[in-house]
Amino acid sequence: MMYNMFTSTRKGLAALAWVCLMCLSAELLAQGAIGIAGRHSQAIRLNMLRPNAMINGAQQPPYAYSAAYLRNAFGQPGENSATFLLDSALCGIATGENNQFSNHLKAFYSYDGNLQLSSVEFRHENQSGVFENFSRKRYVYENGRQTQYLFQLWDATIEKWKDDYQEQTTYDGQGRWTEFVTREQNEAGEWVFLQKKEMQYDQDGNAVELTVYEWNNNDWQPKTRAMATYNENGFYTQVL
Repeated sequence: MMYNMFTSTRKGLAALAWVCLMCLSAELLAQGAIGIAGRHSQAIRLNMLRPNAMINGAQQPPYAYSAAYLRNAFGQPGENSATFLLDSALCGIATGENNQFSNHLKAFYSYDGNLQLSSVEFRHENQSGVFENFSRKRYVYENGRQTQYLFQLWDATIEKWKDDYQEQTTYDGQGRWTEFVTREQNEAGEWVFLQKKEMQYDQDGNAVELTVYEWNNNDWQPKTRAMATYNENGFYTQVL
């Protein structure tokens, strides 16, 4: 499927992949700051050097940057009890001989009432410098465990979010995942299964069997199976 000028791709454009990596770096950096010095920080900037990059046959020093902006979940700025959540991130990569930043990407983070990440919305800078909707990730939880992940792309022709890819996770009564299913939408807008993973556990709670299926001819066909055994101390002894 294709929306705007972008291919419906979870792999993405090469340039955007770098930018998304920078946004991820910002998120990880922000999470680190939460535990270290986040309560005293409101914004974080990360510069990444790529000294071996080649432009027009000559080595150049282009780099990417990522800026993460935090917001309070509890307390007031500067208070020891304050907890910060990642609110947004602005990312970009330097291109061309003058190392001008381009391909900027803005990411906006939303949380549910339990402070669990519920959505991440990405907006891409077009050639006119205007930020437009690009993609969105949405998360659903049950009892604190993620059960659904949905990836959507923005369709500018109808100005709506269009479903593209989905992951669904099932858990047993002890909170262990037992089934993981992925599917995507085809050109006709219909959901098509891709892959399913099933995990089985022994009476001690050890994962003993993982089976991977692929959807073929309207049925799940087993592709691979891994089995594990454990010693009396609960350590792996063999994986087949």
